[in-house]
Amino acid sequence: MLFAITAAAMLAVIGLLYTFGIVLDQRRSLQGAADSASLAGTWQVLTELQSDNRCDANVLAAITKYASANGVAANGITAAYVDAGGNTLATVGSLGTCPSAQFLPTARGVAVTVTGTVSTILPGFVGALSETLRDSATAIAQPSQPPATAPVIPIAVSASAFSAHATYDLFAHPPSGLQWSTLDLSSAGGPTFSTQATEAQYWSDGQHLGSWQLSQPATVNLLNAPYYDSVAAGLSDNVRRQALSDSSNRPYALVTVPMYDTVSTTPAAVHVVGFTQLKILGSQISATSAIGTFVPYPAKAFAVPSVPSPDVGATLVILTS
Repeated sequence: MLFAITAAAMLAVIGLLYTFGIVLDQRRSLQGAADSASLAGTWQVLTELQSDNRCDANVLAAITKYASANGVAANGITAAYVDAGGNTLATVGSLGTCPSAQFLPTARGVAVTVTGTVSTILPGFVGALSETLRDSATAIAQPSQPPATAPVIPIAVSASAFSAHATYDLFAHPPSGLQWSTLDLSSAGGPTFSTQATEAQYWSDGQHLGSWQLSQPATVNLLNAPYYDSVAAGLSDNVRRQALSDSSNRPYALVTVPMYDTVSTTPAAVHVVGFTQLKILGSQISATSAIGTFVPYPAKAFAVPSVPSPDVGATLVILTS
């Protein structure tokens, strides 16, 4: 009888220790799943903001993909959008169709919670044949340092024209008192080619700038003519080269545009004080029009847009919890 009691106690202790090890291993696996899913979801949030796709389903798919790859069932995953301070905004997967007007311009990351069940080997009288485990992680995008230089297309945009999600025709808004806004990048050190028309096309296609980037602040001369047909040809090549498609399967390009202040503009030059990004659909480029959409993330990354912002800066995605 003493042996039976002792053996039962020893088995219970062994079962407890073994179960403890299983639980710890499962907890590590769940934490890895939560970490990877939150990081993937946050990068996808940035992609949706930068491309202006605003597709909630893409964020959910990225989270599910990485959580599932770490052994978490789809019904064990919940996620929420968070702002730069980690405050919960909305549930991922609840914002409707793509593109979604409800997509949150203040979203900067996601908080992911994963749940799993682990079987134990504890004796039945303990009443714990399985244990439900839960782990969570939050990842948030944080700006690092805005750039002093950027690879740009040769069209100037007034810093006061920026408005998130607003459309903007690059060919329809020359600086005040001038007839066009096509920049002579060679006046700021850009590569030169045979003619100014060729330069306008090559500077616009994203393939001929090499390692050169425009510095800011800088004074950049205007070309001697608008050359909008050449710029349009370059932008169309840029769309093909980037090979991006939005949620409606329309090809587009993300281009960096120099922004100038109106105070220092002269009849022959503009004063570049920063950069912003435009999403330009290939279908909206012609010899007389190049309509793009200001994407919201570059401005929001550095708080309230003001000269020399909005700016396209480097971004870090970090785990905050």
